[in-house]
Amino acid sequence: MPNFNLAQIYTDAKLPQHAADYLSLIQISDLHLLTDPTAAFSGVYPSKHLAAVLAALGQTGYDALLATGDLWQEPSTANFDALFAQFDTLGRPWAAIAGNHDVTLELDTHLAFEQWRRVPIGADTRLLSRRLVQSAYWDLLFIDTSVAGQTAGAVDDATLAWLADILPQSTRPCVIFAHHPMLAVGTPWIDRQGVQNAEQFWQVVAPFAQRIRAVFVGHVHQAQQVSAHGIAMYSCPATSVQFTPFTADYAVQITAPQYRWIKLLNTGTLATGTKKVVVG
Repeated sequence: MPNFNLAQIYTDAKLPQHAADYLSLIQISDLHLLTDPTAAFSGVYPSKHLAAVLAALGQTGYDALLATGDLWQEPSTANFDALFAQFDTLGRPWAAIAGNHDVTLELDTHLAFEQWRRVPIGADTRLLSRRLVQSAYWDLLFIDTSVAGQTAGAVDDATLAWLADILPQSTRPCVIFAHHPMLAVGTPWIDRQGVQNAEQFWQVVAPFAQRIRAVFVGHVHQAQQVSAHGIAMYSCPATSVQFTPFTADYAVQITAPQYRWIKLLNTGTLATGTKKVVVG
């Protein structure tokens, strides 16, 4: 089967766009897949939800699929092989980055959340970290905010240095993709799990607000938009289960899976929104 991992096939060449005036991207996030495809997660069936989303995308014109973390509840090379093979069947370029669940094995989950054991594991090498992908008009920057063995995120020193180096090199419009949010979204228990050194991140990127059109994140399991320093941050609703907005403690909504669509116009502006998918 052909390999459509865009980080491997567009190392030098630019990511092509099918429309004359914009690049079309699809963001999915927080799949929370289980090794047993018939198993449930928080009241939904992740494999069934993902299959419905990918089937819907098969009828959609887009240029690349971007998966922004928490792909597997039970991360392993075999599981990532299976998921990326599914992505390849779409016949479109795709990219994926790590979320906390992709680099952490959670044990004793029958106990209270504070008593869970979190075992760090290495990230799959196909998950992007500090990677630039270009189209004819845009720069796409992928960063890894996961911290192995932890739920909350951080932008490590190497990534901060990479951003500080790459952002001044061009005036082209760009967008950044990450898993953890760098801004509060108004749901306290989620806000505690965001990027723990968010101030450092903004110190690096804020001077380039004229370049950076948006930051797109996962982890939140909600569609939210907040801004700082003139830069919008959009969170992606989940392919699996949605979290109830603005709650003090963990709460879920059993609703349809969703994805975010992103259009990056040649003019340097963007449009984005979310779409629900019916599960058969």
